[in-house]
Order: sequence, then structure tokens, then C-alpha cells
Amino acid sequence: MTSRLRPRTAFHLPSATDRPEATLTGPPRTPLGAAAPRSSALHSAAVTARFIAAALCALPLAACGGSSSGSDSGSSAPGSDVYRQYACAGCHSLDGSDGTGPTFKGLAGSTVKLDGGKEVKADAAYLERAITDPDADIVDGYNAGIMKASIDGFDLQSKPDDVKTLVEFVQGVK
Repeated sequence: MTSRLRPRTAFHLPSATDRPEATLTGPPRTPLGAAAPRSSALHSAAVTARFIAAALCALPLAACGGSSSGSDSGSSAPGSDVYRQYACAGCHSLDGSDGTGPTFKGLAGSTVKLDGGKEVKADAAYLERAITDPDADIVDGYNAGIMKASIDGFDLQSKPDDVKTLVEFVQGVK
């Protein structure tokens, strides 16, 4: 019984037909005939956008809540605790200063220009919708997706009392 033996070498150089399960320089390769792993640029962009939105909203949290004259962390107005709880302060100022989102100062009752030129009155219904479905109407000059990505985990649609408190809080910021 004779067998053909390959000449013994110190190492084997891979050829174009070799398909190792893993390489020394990267993740496992896709087997022949199989579809490539699903790693879309859209998914990566969505993850990046959520990270950026969360980071932007987290930055000003240390300074949120307005003036703090007592030990109650600036809870001077009803709803300010909910404003901080849901990180609204990270994007929406109370003093008219620019932010990632529109300022709450003077917002309630004002006329808001939306992306595309439409104008709406910021009444209670508009404010509630802006909180529970933030991408339904985008304010001119602001980006879609940022607020939605920031508040998705809060599930505000199932918390009508908190939404009502936030609307009342925004209505009180003059």
C-alpha cells in the first residue's frame, strides 16, 4: 500500500482555494456560497446617531434645572423633576439659548415653523404629539431622529400622566 505523501514543509502557504474558518488578521470568513453577514451602513449610522444623541443630551444634565436656591435641586416649578428625569434639559433650554432641540422658553402658544414651511400653533395637543412622536413634525432648523433616539427607552407613550406633566411644565416656561 503506497500512499502519496506531500513533501514536508515548515508551513503551508494558503492558496486561493483555501477557505480557513478564521484568519490571523480578522473575523471568520464567509463560507463559500453563503451570504455575507448583515452589517449595513444604515444600522451603523443608526447606532452612531443614538450614541451621539445620548451624549449630547447627557452633557448639560449636570447644569439642568434652573436656579437651585434650596436643597430640592431647583424643583421650583411643577414638572421640573419630570423635565430632568427624562433628560429634556440635555437638548431643550429654559432660558432661550440654542440647543440640540428648540428652547422651551416661550414655546407654548407660539407659532412654530416646521420643516417644509408649514406653521403650527404650539398648543397642548402639538406639545403632547411632539413628546410622544417627536419625528411627526420637525421644527425648521432641527434634525429628525435625534429626540426619538434619545427618548426611545423612556416609553413615554405609555406614561400619559408624565406627558401631561411635561406639557404643563413647557406651558409654564415663559
